[in-house]
Formats: sequence, C-alpha cells, structure tokens
Amino acid sequence: DTLWRVILQPEGGGVWPITVYALKQPSEQAARFEASATGYFFKNLSYRWEEGVGVTPVVITPYLEDIDLAKDIAASEAAIDAPTPIAPPEVAAGDSMGRALLAQLGVDLEAYAGVEDLRSLTHEEGEAFYATLAAVAQTPPSQLVRLAQRGLADYAARQVPDEDATNRKRLVAREVERLAEEDRYSVAPLFDGGGAQRGELIVIDAVVRRVTRVVVDPAALTLPEGDRFDHYYQLEAFADDSQNLPLVFCVRELPAGFPIGDEVRAPARLSGFFFKRWAYRPRSAATGERERSFAPLLIGRAPIPLAVPDASKPGLTVGVFGIVLLVGAVLWLWQTGRGDRAYEARTLRRLRDPQERDFSSLS
Repeated sequence: DTLWRVILQPEGGGVWPITVYALKQPSEQAARFEASATGYFFKNLSYRWEEGVGVTPVVITPYLEDIDLAKDIAASEAAIDAPTPIAPPEVAAGDSMGRALLAQLGVDLEAYAGVEDLRSLTHEEGEAFYATLAAVAQTPPSQLVRLAQRGLADYAARQVPDEDATNRKRLVAREVERLAEEDRYSVAPLFDGGGAQRGELIVIDAVVRRVTRVVVDPAALTLPEGDRFDHYYQLEAFADDSQNLPLVFCVRELPAGFPIGDEVRAPARLSGFFFKRWAYRPRSAATGERERSFAPLLIGRAPIPLAVPDASKPGLTVGVFGIVLLVGAVLWLWQTGRGDRAYEARTLRRLRDPQERDFSSLS
C-alpha cells in the first residue's frame, strides 16, 4: 500500500536525475544522502522544469542500498552538485560570448587561428578541438544554454551586413533578425561565415537523426592527464532553418536513455561552440557509398532531450474529423442521387408503358 519515490543525482554530476520507486523505506532520512539502486528500468518520464521539458529514467527496485552514511554530508553534496557552475564571463565590446567563455575555461584561442574550413579535421587542428572538448566538461549543459541565450543579441548584431554585402548575406541577416525576435538562434551564418563565426556559442532546438560514439586514444591527446578522455559522441542534428542540412555536434556525454545509431529521431536542445565548416563523408542511405559533404561542426557538453511532439494535437484531430465529415457528405449525396435516378427511371418507364399506368386515383 506504500511506495517510496527517491530522486537520485548520478555520481559525478550527470545531466538528468534518476527517479527510483522502492517498496522499502530508505534507512537514511536526510535531505541528501548517498545511495545506490539495483532495479528494473521501466520508462523515460518527461517533466517540466525552468529550461523546458526534461527527461528522467524511472527505475523500480525493492530497496535502496546505503553507501557509507558516516561520510561527511558536505562532501557528499559537493559531489552531487559537481561540476560547479561557472560565473558568466566578461565580454569585451565587439567580442562574442562564446570566445570569452572559451578563454575563461582555459582554451588557448590562438590555436583557433590554424583552423581551416571546408576540409576534414587535421592533426594541427586537433589541439584546439580536443582542448575545447575537455573544457566543456567544466560547465553543465543547462548553463551553456543560459549563457548562449545571453549572447543572442550580440550574435544578431554581428550579422548586420555592410553596404557592399551580397544579396545572400542580406537574406541571411534578415533571417537572423527574424529568429532573434523570437529569442532563437539562426544557424544560417554557420553555413557561410566560416572563420567569422569561429568560437560562437549558440543554442538550438533540433532533431538528432544520427549518433556515433567516437573512440580516441587518451595517451595521444596533448592535454593534462586529468583532462584526458577516451571517447566522445558525434551527433547529426537538423534545425528548422538548416534547409534539411545537418549540423554536427561533438559532445562529451549523452543523458541516460539517449539513443545511439544511424536511425535516430530524438528532439533535443543543443548548445555548443562553432569550430569550423567541416568536410566529411557520410554514408548515403540510397547508394551505401560515402559522399563528400560540408556541415558546421560544433562542440558542446551534452544534448538536453526534449519531449516528442504529441501526435494527437487538437488541430490534427479537427482536421481528421473534417475529412471524415466531408467523405460522409459525399457518400450521402452519391447515395441520394442514386435513389433519385432510380425513382426517375421507374416513373418514366410507367409513363411510357400504358399497362403500368395507375389511374385509380382519378376514378
């Protein structure tokens, strides 16, 4: 007759909390304590929070196991809250929020000077690429989102074209301005701007269609030993204004339950630093061959899953109901017309055939 619901924050500061339902009351009743749970995954539950819609895995277990309850609670809270949110950087006039944040995170921006667009990732660019991937581990994904939102106005202002701008640049600038009025980033400049957008921090809501785990050799990274890692994830995402062209996000981690593979359709909020216009060869679904393509390459911490749109929207329901009514009306008219034609045929036949005429009403 009783269930105990416990909210767990994954050790090391995971992206999303884990909801555990247990039959037995936890022995520790403090507001925060360390515990582990072994149980069955039931479902992913969506819920609303300050950034929109979140996702929490639901686990069912008989009881939770305590872990060293004598440990100092303060140390436990420090571990639960890691990584500690960083202070917003000071942005100089004409600079971007992204570049200021990269510098604050310890990334050497001079290494970005050797990054070249419209080519694959080179060995020379690896230092800046992996240094940025290591730096994003210092801040939670939700904070990257908030910092990117603070830099939207400056991002839009930097896209204003000069007098000699081409028609395409003017069209892109108008699209940037339109979306900025809706508090959204446009990704159009990332497909054209190249070096001018290097280091920009943006946030978009997109649909992730492919997720690949990329393995790296930690010993080969020119990073301090504590900052090295052995893998990251490559996401192909499609935004509303990307003209059905992908953006490639390289992220350090995935939230629990996020799908991996070539057949993915996961709505997510993605925040990251623009690195370059990357030349890569994705495998064509039609031919199976690898074809050369170009895509903006961005580096972030992790995607924030969004709820899948509800297919049973009122507009869709009304539309389907209207179609049913229309089809019904057509069938009714056809059936009525068919009956009228049959009655007309019988009446004309009686008028033409004297033997079928009925004069009884005249007698």
